[in-house]
Amino acid sequence: MSRWEYSIEKPMSHDEYYFVPRYPRHVACAFIAVDYDHRDVSPEEELSIPYQKWIEEAIQSFAKRWGGLDDAVFLRALQEAKGRDHLVAIFAIGHHSGLAQATDLLAPFLASADQLERCAAACMFALRRDERARSSA
Repeated sequence: MSRWEYSIEKPMSHDEYYFVPRYPRHVACAFIAVDYDHRDVSPEEELSIPYQKWIEEAIQSFAKRWGGLDDAVFLRALQEAKGRDHLVAIFAIGHHSGLAQATDLLAPFLASADQLERCAAACMFALRRDERARSSA
């Protein structure tokens, strides 16, 4: 039998501690989990700006595009969004320990043709210690 090291209740990164006072944990975790590349800035400029600033800008931009950061917004983004916004929705719903239907909502993504969606859903199932995470590999 394997041993699970992480769970949805345990902090995953130091960045979480930076964002959690300002945002719900599942929101902070979702944006930390999704990579935001910075193609519109020079490599020198990218290195001079703290990583947390990129995440903060991504959170604010998402909230502006989708109308907030509440559960209804993430559920709508799960159905309608594409790309990074869709991945953020998967991670936000997956990290939300109070959302009872989270596994039901994410289960279809374990068989997604999109590898990033499949991996995001598998990560969320693994954090929930749900054996379905193994079958999606």
